[in-house]
Order: sequence, then structure tokens, then C-alpha cells
Amino acid sequence: MIVMREQKVKMTNAEVVAACLKRHGVEYIFGQSNPSKITLACIDAGIRQIGYRQENAGSYMAQAYGMSTRKVPVVTAQNGPAATLLVPGLAECLKASHPVVAIVQQIALNDYEKNAFQEMDHEKLFSGCAKWIKTVQAQDRIEDYIDMAFAEAAGGRPGPAVLLFPVDLFNDDTQYEHTLYRTESLGHCPLDRTVADPSRIAEAAKLLMAAERPVIYAGGGVISSRAQAEIRAIQDKYSFPVATTMMGKGAVDETHPLSIGVSGYISGKRGMAKFLKPMVSEADVVLLVGNRTNQNGELAKLDGAKRAAARPALEAQIAKGREEHLKEIQDVTTNANSAPVKPEKFVAELEKHLDPDHILVADASFSSIWIANYLQSKDQREFYLPRGLAGLGWGFPMAMGLKIANPHRKVFCISGDGGFAHVWSELETCKREGIDVVCVVLNNEMLGYQYYAEHAKFGAHTNACIIHPVDYVKVAEACGLTGFRLDDPAKIDEVLDKAFAAEGTVIIDLVTDDRSVPPVSLLQTAAPQI
Repeated sequence: MIVMREQKVKMTNAEVVAACLKRHGVEYIFGQSNPSKITLACIDAGIRQIGYRQENAGSYMAQAYGMSTRKVPVVTAQNGPAATLLVPGLAECLKASHPVVAIVQQIALNDYEKNAFQEMDHEKLFSGCAKWIKTVQAQDRIEDYIDMAFAEAAGGRPGPAVLLFPVDLFNDDTQYEHTLYRTESLGHCPLDRTVADPSRIAEAAKLLMAAERPVIYAGGGVISSRAQAEIRAIQDKYSFPVATTMMGKGAVDETHPLSIGVSGYISGKRGMAKFLKPMVSEADVVLLVGNRTNQNGELAKLDGAKRAAARPALEAQIAKGREEHLKEIQDVTTNANSAPVKPEKFVAELEKHLDPDHILVADASFSSIWIANYLQSKDQREFYLPRGLAGLGWGFPMAMGLKIANPHRKVFCISGDGGFAHVWSELETCKREGIDVVCVVLNNEMLGYQYYAEHAKFGAHTNACIIHPVDYVKVAEACGLTGFRLDDPAKIDEVLDKAFAAEGTVIIDLVTDDRSVPPVSLLQTAAPQI
């Protein structure tokens, strides 16, 4: 901690909280007014509250904002039922190693264990979805606890830190004398980086350079560590083919002649890496690149002649695989001109309308697969998919958080009708807060992944898989936003042009083919008629 000349000032406890958040670079808090005194103090300090409609969506917004800015986001909530709704978002951040500080209102200290209104053991509540949980016990420790929360969230393996704030402490209007001497900001991530044993790094580099069939498999850690330039340099300089996970999409340019594409479980029929899967499965050395799996620099000391000699054959193999992939998908992209619209056709046409720096977001389930398999990672595009727990409802709020973080870039989101139903109340938030995103809702009136998975495993589906028809244009218009209904493939270009030209958030109600199944082998074995 940096110690400067002491400055004594009189401040309320809530004002101290706001001053601490300001010192850590906080510009936004994602909240719904509670804890009210803290929120009001933050607003007075110039920190803007983004008022979500429900806590789980607010935590998803915060997560995406932090992923894009590398700042530690702050989400707030009241005790009791509101606090419980933070759990999904915090669990996703814990699983996927994203930092977030949650400031949660708690009952007054004197009311503990007296069956007070909305009293519950919040430390136990958050114990399975946060890496650090503490209750502020005294007003003279406020700065200590806030600093600890940010340090824990952004340090080591990043994750959620929860700070429980008893209501009597921050509602206290007494102006206490505080000694302000701290200047260090801990609101960025990562605060520190782990480094592997240099001797093991050298050993790994030798294995890679001597390998006959090496491959790099890049995950989401490349994105969160902002290591895209480094992995792209290694790919090009040392002629390594690179495949990515879904979270790792964007780590390399997929137009590069040595890019395999998204590999893994989406390698069934029409999968972008289907014809190149042997390059991964038959590799003799695989470099897994995640948050803390390697450190670059050792390869430059070794002879790269062998890798350079292998490059022409690798490029030819990958080019052939891409060509075979394009042929295989023609029936659902180029030639799919009849209604209802196939999502593959829509995404293929969407590719032509995207900016070089577009931000692409998808909800979990089929939505993530359509984006990962049919949109290209190139130029400065960024991809955000909820894959820590891969729960429904993340996509649209994540798009909102990303737009807040990137006000001058376009944000496009794809969500299924099942996932969108979890969070469509946030359309009102978009209107009120002036958040502009374009979101397509895949309206196939079903929980697609669940439906096909149940048929593949059990030969039947449960009743919740079928959704009653909903007019999403009317839902958007009810919130004062723009909506377009798209049920004809011939009008895809027209609707996308209008959507990207419109002001404010736009919803595209895409009436899509309920028999479109993404390249997941298990699901493709069961495609019954509905």
C-alpha cells in the first residue's frame, strides 16, 4: 500500500465507501438503489448507477463490462431475496475466472440472529459462488475491507468478492473524522500474474519445435489476458496450427491459413473444424493456452527450420478442410431460400453486415454454437459467450454491459426465445439508460437444446420444451424500442440494414426453423418432426 501525506476529512460511512470505489477507478455500479445510502453517495461522487430490473441480469452486465474493460466491476443488491438472485452471475464469474465485487446490504449488526426481516446467513449463501466473503464489522475498517475485496477479486485467479454491509453502518449520518492516505487503485485485472517454472517452459518449447504434428489449442484465457497478439505472432512465425475453444474464439484470425477454427464438441455435421479434427486428435504435442498455462519467449531461442518446412503442407490441409466445410454447409446457408428462416442462413448473411470491430455476443445453448460456427473471427472483432456455467439468459444483459464499456462500437447479440424470456424485462433498462444494442431472438417456439437432447437420450421430450407463441416486436415496442419481424430469407439484408441504422436498442424477431440442429453429434442423432 502506498502511503502519502495524511489528510483528515469528515465523511459519513457511505461517503467513505463512494470515495474508496472512486479511488479504485469505478465509473459505474450495477444496482437497483439498495444499499440506498451508498448508491446516493456514489452518484454524488460521480459514479453512475445502471439500474437493472433484476439482480441476476445486473450481475451479467457487470461481468461483461469487466471482461471488456479489464476493470473490476461492482454490482450491488439488497439482502434476502435480492441477494439470492446474484448467485447465478457470481457462479459464472467464479467458474470462468472473472473478477467482480458485490456490495450486498445486510441487516443491522444488533439485529443478527433475532429473526429480523429478510435475515439469512449470507456468508453461507455465497460460499459456493465467491472466492472471498466478509462482513464489515466497524466503521473504521471500511477502507480496509473495500481494498481487500478488490485485491481478492483481481488477484491470483480472478473471481467474485462479496462485501456484506450492515445497514446501520451505512445509514449512519454521522460525519466521522477519516484519515485519507491511500492512493493505490486496485480496480484493474489482473493485479498479478503467475509465472511457470522457466525450465519447464524451455522443455515445452523444445517439445513443440521437435514435434511432427504439433497444435495449439487456445481457450478463453487468451482473451481475458489480452494475449491475442502474442499467440498470433507464434502461430505465424513458427507455423503452428491453432484451434480454439468456443470461449477462445477471437484468439486468432480465422482467415489465417494456419487457423483450424473452433474445435471440440461442435465437430459434427457442418462443424467448421469437422474436416480438420484429425489435426487435433492425431497431434503428438498439444499446447493448451489458457489463463496461466504458458509464458511466451522461449521458442525464439530454438531452430524453427523444421516448423517452416512443414508449413506449406499444413496450409494446404487446412485450406482443403475449409473448402469441404463450405460445400457441406451450402444447403443451410447459400441454398436455404425458403421459409422459415434457417439460423445458419441468417448468420451467414449477418457476416456481410458486420464491422471490422463489431462485438458479437451470444446466449448459451444453440445461440453460442451458431455464432461460434458460422461467424468468422477476423480483424478486431470480439466474441463473448457465457461458458463458465453456460446458463440461459446471459446473452442480452452481457450485450448491454459490453455496450456500456464500448459506447462507440456496435454490439450484436443472438439469443434463443427460451433464454431471452429470462431477461426481456431489461429492455426497459435499455430504454431508460440509453443502451443501444441489436439483438436477434431466434423464435422457434421451443427450448431447442433441451428438446433434442431429451429425444437423443430418452426418445421423448418434456412439456416445458415447447413455448407458446410470443410476438417479440410487440414486446420491444411496449418498452418504446424498435422491433422487426423477419420470417422471409429474402428480407434478411433489408432487416439488418434497418436494424443497424436505427437508434436505440433493436429487437429482430427471427421466425426460424425449429428443425435446425447445430453441429453437435449427440443432437444430430435425434431430429424428430414436431
